[in-house]
Amino acid sequence: MAGAIAYPLFFALLESLFVWGVLILAAIILPQSWLRGRFISRGMALLLVTAGWSIAIHFIYESLIHHLGLLPLWLVAYLASTGMIVFLAGRYPRVQAILKAVLQRVEVVTYLYIFIDVLGLFVIIARNI
Repeated sequence: MAGAIAYPLFFALLESLFVWGVLILAAIILPQSWLRGRFISRGMALLLVTAGWSIAIHFIYESLIHHLGLLPLWLVAYLASTGMIVFLAGRYPRVQAILKAVLQRVEVVTYLYIFIDVLGLFVIIARNI
């Protein structure tokens, strides 16, 4: 039973590390003036919009596969919504405050989630030794 749970947990850990790596890479590549004082709110906004789009695509995946011609339209809609929310997160202090409040509430659960993911990694290592 633990092995069946450990593999999806490890995959989720890899996804989390990938998202974290993309945000760190963005922090390295983008100019400091763009990020100074707003990296947390812009990163959180980007993460929330991307998660929302991932959930939406999960529910319409079959329809999307049958209508691949609409894929560029979906991509443009994703980029536009991402650009808009990242702009709003960097421009308006009220939006920044809301995003930081959401992040503070999620932060404790995230530590627990990462701890459980690392336990899943240890289960995988123990099973394969």
